[in-house]
Amino acid sequence: MASAMGESAYTPTLTETIKVPSKVLRKSSGISCDIGGSLAKFVYFSKEDQATGDDGKTTLNLVSFPRDRIDDGLSYINKCFTSRVTMGDWRDEKITTTGIGAYQYKKKLSEALKVETDKMDNLMESNCFMKTLQLLGRTVPRAELVNDVDEEAQEQIKKLVGLMFKMMEDLKASGQLKEGMESPLDEQLVSETQKGIVASADDLAIHYPCAVCVIGSGAAVLKLEEDGTYSMLEMSNLAGKTFLGLGALLTGAKTFEELISLAENGSSENVDTMSSDLRSEDTNNDAYSALTHSMDVLLYSFGKSTNKDLGDFKKEDIARCLLANMCQILTQTAQSGAAVNGLKHIYFCGSFIGHELVRREMSKAISNRAMSNPQVYLKLNYGFVKYGGYLGAIGALLFAQEEKYSKIQKTVDQSNKAS
Repeated sequence: MASAMGESAYTPTLTETIKVPSKVLRKSSGISCDIGGSLAKFVYFSKEDQATGDDGKTTLNLVSFPRDRIDDGLSYINKCFTSRVTMGDWRDEKITTTGIGAYQYKKKLSEALKVETDKMDNLMESNCFMKTLQLLGRTVPRAELVNDVDEEAQEQIKKLVGLMFKMMEDLKASGQLKEGMESPLDEQLVSETQKGIVASADDLAIHYPCAVCVIGSGAAVLKLEEDGTYSMLEMSNLAGKTFLGLGALLTGAKTFEELISLAENGSSENVDTMSSDLRSEDTNNDAYSALTHSMDVLLYSFGKSTNKDLGDFKKEDIARCLLANMCQILTQTAQSGAAVNGLKHIYFCGSFIGHELVRREMSKAISNRAMSNPQVYLKLNYGFVKYGGYLGAIGALLFAQEEKYSKIQKTVDQSNKAS
């Protein structure tokens, strides 16, 4: 197939693999996909990837590519899956997919896999994400499934909590904390935070009920129960697609990889307004002096860009500031959804958090946001789900096991044989 962009041939590479119990994949074509607003994510396996027996594991191959490279990506899938699959009549099984792109490109998918479109079902993304998270939460150890908040951010939280508590105590002692104004911190909360309350205290991969924040082109926060039922809490159109769009306008970067590469070499503090930027030479014993001298925290995103031109800043700093700002928005969305519904555990997943820099900035955002409402946000636990961008595709593969999606009944053929 020719490239959809008319450019040189693009070849996806295998991202990673994950092992799941073979018994949950006994009725399967061996392939599924989740095509969203920006990326196409495929999951596939062949007979060689399966180990039999109740304790056997199946190795799922995970690969993704940009939506605008759909033709090149499907050529890769055709080469790596359909040409090597050895599972006999796999095309007789329903092929389950998910995502708006899987609906849009259904004909292309059927041509690439050489199956009829009526043998393909496109499922709701939220159903697929929640089904996968429930399964992996029961079968995969926490260390293999979840990354905790960045250690540097955890230390920053401890530091900020200690500084804020001291600042409030000093203001109280000086009489500046007026009657009716209560400190957002108490000694017990400070003590718990110093022990690392933001990290889960046991080895459970997933704690129920929990908030699941799915971040791709858009974002959604869902409440997941232990039995797999879920409900929608929040939705936002400000997520990965917004990051890419604004990034292209502000820096000229055309891909997520280009934008992240710029951000890795930039500093958001050169564009944001930090508390230290408002520091005065006078060190009066008041709240503003204590804030600007004792800690350096984010005050205004893009604050330094006021009355400036785009050319006054480095592209790298703009990219980093944009990423940091987006992470602040997404963290706030997740925290608000969880707090309002009394949930103590938040799990971030989706393709957007796949890069280490993004997880680092999300961790910083968690640290900064904790100070806005310590009594609530410091008591939340966080985790970044590995393989998070593939939960939809894996879930679609799991749904193929259900009776209504299992092997196609060839009614016509059977009736012809009977006659």
